[in-house]
Amino acid sequence: MDNISIFKEFWNSYSAVLLKLYDRTNKNLQVEKLEDLIYETKDVFIKNTQKKTGQEFSSIELAEITKLVETFLTSSHS
Repeated sequence: MDNISIFKEFWNSYSAVLLKLYDRTNKNLQVEKLEDLIYETKDVFIKNTQKKTGQEFSSIELAEITKLVETFLTSSHS
């Protein structure tokens, strides 16, 4: 499997948990902290993917991953 497929497996398995935590409509000041958590989660998943595939992410793959995460952030409960 390639990096993108494996990353998406990690991301999809965890996104339900992230959706429950990340509620942009909540006026709570925790939103910024949750965004940081989501970006940190992305970084961990990138590292785990690279360990699993033994391959570094290309700049194109990283751009696709970044788009996936940003889409999650902008569409989640907005």
